[in-house]
Amino acid sequence: MPASSQPLDIASEAENWGSLVAILGCRELALPEVGGDRRYDQFTFRFEHGAITNTAVPDDDTVRLSNDGPTLPCQRDLTRVVPWDRLAGSGILWMWTLTNQKGYQDGFQLELGRPGFIWSVQLICEASSLSARTLSSLDGLTNLLAR
Repeated sequence: MPASSQPLDIASEAENWGSLVAILGCRELALPEVGGDRRYDQFTFRFEHGAITNTAVPDDDTVRLSNDGPTLPCQRDLTRVVPWDRLAGSGILWMWTLTNQKGYQDGFQLELGRPGFIWSVQLICEASSLSARTLSSLDGLTNLLAR
């Protein structure tokens, strides 16, 4: 089992960070073989009074979290890019670090909201970069086995 990462002590502060003002993707990796998916080595979510940065650690495909700004060269401001643009102006509701079945902290989940809207975003480290996913309620799921 890997050594456990230092927990990011921002839980009590994050709720007071205000609204999301910018989302930055650093070191973009385009994957045409995966439906045009774009991954990044680092994401930074900037709020009015704070920030959280998620960095892929290529040595073991884990995620390092910090409350600093980007530490890698940023290539893309995602704030006005669909679907990221929907998140601008939202505040933090919940945050989670995700640990896989082998004990590696390889993901981060952020729940953002504003009146009438809630979004959950997961950043998962795979193949030494971060893929972004969204979660929806069970009402939105379809039966993948029924054909």
